[in-house]
Amino acid sequence: MKALLSILLLAMLGARAASAGCASETRSFLRRGDLWVMSGDSITFNDFYRQTVVAALDHFHPGHGVRIMNTAVWGQLVADAEGRGLGLNPTLASIMLGMNDVIHRDYPPGFDFSAKAAAYAESIRRQVRDFKKRGADVILFTPTLTDETEFSYFNVAHTREGLVAYGKALEKVAQEEGCVLLPMADDFEAFKPALGRRETLIPDGVHPYGWGQYAMARAIVHHLRIDAPLAEQGGPRGPCDLGVVSLNDISFRRGGPFLEDGARPEVLITAPRDMEVEIAWSVACSQDRGASTARLEKGKAFAFSPKMAEASLPGELGVASRMILAVTPAGGRPRLAVADFARTKVYHMKDGVARGEISTDEPRSEGRVVGTWEMRVDGGDLWLSGGMRAEEWPARLPPERDIWMNTSGMNGVMALFDFRPTDRFAENRFDHDVNMVHLNVLREPWSVLALPWVNRETASCFFGFAEPVAGGYAWRMGFRGRVNDYTRFDLSKADVFGAYFVFVDCEGGKQRHYPLFAQLYGPERKARINPEHRLNQTAVFDLKGVLRGDEVVTMGVFGL
Repeated sequence: MKALLSILLLAMLGARAASAGCASETRSFLRRGDLWVMSGDSITFNDFYRQTVVAALDHFHPGHGVRIMNTAVWGQLVADAEGRGLGLNPTLASIMLGMNDVIHRDYPPGFDFSAKAAAYAESIRRQVRDFKKRGADVILFTPTLTDETEFSYFNVAHTREGLVAYGKALEKVAQEEGCVLLPMADDFEAFKPALGRRETLIPDGVHPYGWGQYAMARAIVHHLRIDAPLAEQGGPRGPCDLGVVSLNDISFRRGGPFLEDGARPEVLITAPRDMEVEIAWSVACSQDRGASTARLEKGKAFAFSPKMAEASLPGELGVASRMILAVTPAGGRPRLAVADFARTKVYHMKDGVARGEISTDEPRSEGRVVGTWEMRVDGGDLWLSGGMRAEEWPARLPPERDIWMNTSGMNGVMALFDFRPTDRFAENRFDHDVNMVHLNVLREPWSVLALPWVNRETASCFFGFAEPVAGGYAWRMGFRGRVNDYTRFDLSKADVFGAYFVFVDCEGGKQRHYPLFAQLYGPERKARINPEHRLNQTAVFDLKGVLRGDEVVTMGVFGL
C-alpha cells in the first residue's frame, strides 16, 4: 500500500472564493456556536463526511458549541431542496447538489448541458438568497463528479461534463451572491491519482463511500481551517484557505487490521526528513485525549500507540468508534489522520463451514426466527445459502430512499463481501475486492434476480438461486468460476474474508430488514443496515484459525 499521506492535499485545485479572501490570518472560518446546515442529496445523506468534520472540531476545539445538522435527502433534485433547512435558522449553510439532476438519463456524446446548468444555477441562487435572508453565510460545494469507468446501474455515461458545467455555474452564483465556493470536485479528483491499483472512491460510479467521504471531509477541514482558533460569534469569519496547500510530507498507516485481547492500536507515522513533532489524539464523542512529542527520522516508520482508555475501544458487538490523530511539526500546520475502530463478529469456520440464524423480537406472523444461513468455502469457491420465512409476497413495493440497496422493493437477501488481502482487509475504503450483491425473489410469477450491485468483476462468476418452500423460500448465492479470462475466483489462499448480510421481508406494505447483527455508531447507538458506510464492520470469517476469540476489534487508518 502506498504511503497514505503522500497524497495528502496533493493540490487544492481551483482556488476560488467570492467573499472570503485568502490571507495570513490564522482564524477558522467557523464561529463558536455556529448552527451549520448541510444541504444535499444521498452523498451528503451518507453523513460520513459530516461526522468526520465534527470529530475534527471536537479534537481541536473541545466545547466549541458548533452544531452541524444534515438536512440531505436521498435522491433529491436541486429544486426539491428549496426551502429545506430554513426553519432551523442556521448561521451557516453548505449546499452540494446536482448529481440527481444529471444522472438517471442517457446523454449522447457532446450533449449541451448549458440549459440544464442555467436552470440549476437559478435554483441554487434562490436557495442562497433564502439562507442569507435568515442571516446565514453560505458555502457552495461543487458537486463531485461521476466515475464513468466504474460499472454502474446508474446512467453515468457522458455525465461528468454535465457536473463540470454545474460547477462552473456555481462559480458565477458565488461571485454574484457573495458566498464561498469550495472546490470539492477538484479536490476529490486530485486525490484519485494516488489510489492503489484496485482502489476506488466511487464504487458504483456515483456515490463516494469510505475514503471517498473522508476525501470530502479532508477538503472541508483544510479549506475552512478547522485546526485554527474559531472566530467569535458575531465577529468576522476567518479567511478560507482555498489556494494550493501541500502537506504531503507525513504519511500514516495502521500497524495491523485486528486488535485482540485488549491490544493497543498502533499507527505507523513516516516523514521524508528528520523532524520534531507533537502528536495529539482524541476519541470522538468522548473526553479521552492525550498528547506527546516525538522525533521522526527520515523514511523510518515511527510506531505510535496512544494510551487510550479501555472504554474508547468498542466493547459491544457492532459498535464503531473513531480517533483523530494530529501530527504537528514545529512551526507548521497539523497533519491529520482518522483511525476507525469497530467490534465485529468472528466465525471460526470448521472444515470451511459456518452457520447460524437471524431472529427478531419484533412481532412477526412467521415467528421469531426470520431465517437461517450457512457459509461454505469449497476449494476456492464460496457459497452462502439458507432459508427465509415469509408469508407475504408483494409484487413490488415503492423503493424507500433511506435504505440500503433500495432498488429491490421485494423479498430477498442483501450481502456485502470483503475479499481483500490482509494489508487492505477491513479498511474503511472500497476497492475491486469488495462486493455488494443482492438476491430478489418474486412468487407470482416465480422468479429470481441475482444482482452483483458493486464490483464489475463478479458479474461473470456470481450465481443466485431460490425456490419456494412451505412457509417461505430457500435460497443460495455464491462465487464460482472465472472473474475474467485470466483470473479465477479463489479463496483457497485466504486466511480470512469478511461478509455481512441482511434478510429483507416485505410484510404489511413495508420492507423490514433483519441484519446479521446491528451496526452501531456513536453514543446514540443507532442501528444501521448500511455496511457500505463502514466496511470495517463486516463479520470476519476465519478460515485458518488466525483469530482466537468470537469477537475482534478491527482498525483502519486514513490520512486527512
